[in-house]
Amino acid sequence: MEEGLAGCLGLLFALWIVGRILRLIALSLRWLMVEATLGEQALTLAVAALVTYTVVWFVLHIQRRKRREAEAKKRKEYEAQQQAVLDSLASLLTDSRGLAGQLHPLIRRVNRALDLSESEFAAGVFAPFWDAIENAARTLAEFHNCIGILEQKSLEYKRQSALLDQAAPSFDLGIASIPDSIGPADRLRQCVRTAQRDFHFSTIYEQRRTNQILVEGFKTLEQAIDRLGGRLVAAIERATCSIMAAIETSSASRSEDTARLRTELQQTRQQLASDSRSARDHEAKSEKMLDNIQRGRPPGLLG
Repeated sequence: MEEGLAGCLGLLFALWIVGRILRLIALSLRWLMVEATLGEQALTLAVAALVTYTVVWFVLHIQRRKRREAEAKKRKEYEAQQQAVLDSLASLLTDSRGLAGQLHPLIRRVNRALDLSESEFAAGVFAPFWDAIENAARTLAEFHNCIGILEQKSLEYKRQSALLDQAAPSFDLGIASIPDSIGPADRLRQCVRTAQRDFHFSTIYEQRRTNQILVEGFKTLEQAIDRLGGRLVAAIERATCSIMAAIETSSASRSEDTARLRTELQQTRQQLASDSRSARDHEAKSEKMLDNIQRGRPPGLLG
């Protein structure tokens, strides 16, 4: 817009100069027709033509220089924007690798806490058992939140990759797989159900079930135990899709870990889809059985 306006103003200025010169030439010719010889007229015309050419060339030269400067400025701004995207992608990748690096240690902590809870249950000590259960639930909730943040980072990586005029750097998380968290979540729930069958353990649970676990997304121990399994399935399914998309968007990686992770994620997606269908079928059957009970029919009659 500014370049077009400057060009128009420059052209108008050049035409104004040429018009003034032509007016001078006309006045000169009128005077020369009366007062001068033909040779003097030719000289005047030659000088006027030279002056006109010089002015027009000068104006056009200024326009070309301004156009080149504007193009150079645009190119510099574009290169700076591309570099800013690359810097942002590098930051996202660093953060994502840090999050991915926490996944396996978190699950190991969960399993150790569950091992301890089973040992304490077998020994018949109530408070240490529930301490271990709280620790396992809190750590699984941290894993859930870590997966959620990793999903957001990978989605942002894919979005920003589309702004580049080249392939984005490989979304290499530095891990070969996402650890299984569904198994530990089921194990946690089973440990709690087993303890609830014992009067003494269940009494302590009633005192602790409303304890705050101080992890975002879960307010109490009871809420974490009841909701972790379903939330983990949904979170891992979303994260798997977003990480796969980020990997496919970025340039090919030579990392063996990334190649194995891609294969692992594809298998995970298939398994989660199968688990989700099984869970929905089980839930539908359970609702039907409950409806049969409420209507006085035998629970096994699904028709």
